[in-house]
Amino acid sequence: MTSGMPTPVLSAPGRAEQAAFRALLDCMARPGSIRQLAAHVRPDDGAWCAALLVAQTLIDHEVEVAILADEATVERATVTRTGSRTTSVEEADFVLASPAHASDAVRRARLGPIEAPEQSATVIVACRYLGQGPVRLELSGPGVPGTTTLAVEGVPADVFAALAERNARFPDGIDLVLAAEDGALACLPRSTSIQVIE
Repeated sequence: MTSGMPTPVLSAPGRAEQAAFRALLDCMARPGSIRQLAAHVRPDDGAWCAALLVAQTLIDHEVEVAILADEATVERATVTRTGSRTTSVEEADFVLASPAHASDAVRRARLGPIEAPEQSATVIVACRYLGQGPVRLELSGPGVPGTTTLAVEGVPADVFAALAERNARFPDGIDLVLAAEDGALACLPRSTSIQVIE
């Protein structure tokens, strides 16, 4: 016998965030793997569609975010959709960066204290494409069977060299999320060894 109570139904934004969260978990567990969020992003967000959906999914009013982007609309959209407060890169829990500012974001992002490395920042970088492009990364470590290769277009190679340097002393390090214009997603957690292939 049913109680007659209606079954809760997620809103469209709720469904998008739930799908994005599952994709993020999968990508963090399998570094270098690519998942598609295309069905859930907002096309009017343009090149930032996947990055903003990731921000909506991970960021809320209890954390602080730094925005490194030339487009003022990115900061407005992030703050409006997440309720978060903006702060400096060095103090932020999350850093949202364009490709032009990604190296700065990685180099300056906060590292957690040695007794709580999980308090390090997560950097979200908007890129052009994943799975193709001139920058090729050889990845190894937990979640990677042997080694795998990830190709990236739209993010300079020095970003990943800087990330490898910051993450050289695990468990210290920062997590990086790559979010492409077409809704593709990939993650490079701080436990992943990265070598830029020339």
